[in-house]
Amino acid sequence: GPDWLSSANQVQLCRYFKYLKRKYSSNPDRVFVKLIHLVRLYGSNFPRCILQDPFFNSICGFDEIIKNYNKLNALQTNRIQNPQLKALHLAFIQSDGRNRSIAASRIGQYVNQNSTRFKSDIIRYNAALITLKDEFDFIACNNSIADLWADVLSSSLKYLIEGTIDPGLINHAQRCSDRYGDVIHLSRALVNTQQNIDLDIYDDCDLFENTNQRSASQQGPKDQQIILYPNPVSTQLVVEFGKEFSGNIQIMSMDGKVLRNRNHSKIFKTEIDIALGSGLYLLKTISKDGEIRTNKFLVSN
Repeated sequence: GPDWLSSANQVQLCRYFKYLKRKYSSNPDRVFVKLIHLVRLYGSNFPRCILQDPFFNSICGFDEIIKNYNKLNALQTNRIQNPQLKALHLAFIQSDGRNRSIAASRIGQYVNQNSTRFKSDIIRYNAALITLKDEFDFIACNNSIADLWADVLSSSLKYLIEGTIDPGLINHAQRCSDRYGDVIHLSRALVNTQQNIDLDIYDDCDLFENTNQRSASQQGPKDQQIILYPNPVSTQLVVEFGKEFSGNIQIMSMDGKVLRNRNHSKIFKTEIDIALGSGLYLLKTISKDGEIRTNKFLVSN
């Protein structure tokens, strides 16, 4: 935690870093993301055990992504450089109701009165974004996680510059956020500026790294749970409901394609024959009352 930075507890941070180093060979993507989180949390306040370790500086793309990510945050933080406009913007944020409408009107009036000046500021800001996008585009590693982060951050800059979304961003939005980190949520936010897609179904996607034979994938009161077992499954999946269920049950691929579709009435339990290739799938239930739940299960042949 943050208290690791105190002189008495930095040894804990050093131990955690050693732990991540040991895990890197078996799970490089997860370690990459955790290291980025550490850098963003502690900045340049790392102890020598980390800063002077060759491993910290040897991961392809890591240093470039951190530096450019910090540049992007600084650009967005300092975008409003005019003191009077900053004051008007602050007044807008702190107000509500009719006062907020008045504050918005004052911002509009000020921008219109100084349009020429702000156009030059916008040009400089966009030029800085283009330069930063080029730096992300130049990152090329055999390390897929670094390339993924660079690609999503470059796409976010393209959106800021042009207002357009890369079509391929949907592929990143459907990746495992547990494994690949914050940029997956960023890609989902960008995709949903133009499309209304439920991308939450891809969350908790590392559920099966340490799975048990029986798992309840929905949290909440017992009568609201849907339990799938065995999980992983090879031939027959059992679905148990915490309360009587009437409605539709679908088996879907992770890209949303419906593979099975069946209606049920007043059941507490059903068995579904599975004849699918190995991989991760979705079980979607739509009750007669319109309640939708999505669960994940793993097929292992």
